[in-house]
Amino acid sequence: MNIVQFPKPSLHDIPQMLRNIADDIEAGHFGVPVSGVMVLESEESLYNFGWGDAEGFKAIGLFYSGAQMLMEGQ
Repeated sequence: MNIVQFPKPSLHDIPQMLRNIADDIEAGHFGVPVSGVMVLESEESLYNFGWGDAEGFKAIGLFYSGAQMLMEGQ
């Protein structure tokens, strides 16, 4: 009997998914990036990140807009 290990689904490999997003940005798949925000949950805490022109209220607005898009299935 052989036991075959199935690879983890790529969505669960967070570092690789971030690398894929960076590759897509560098390849121009999202146009010219202006701002980016991200929430990272670890076993210990939540971490918020903002890049580019994503500070203060703009970052909050981007998080809210992203949440709305998810709720609407976009």
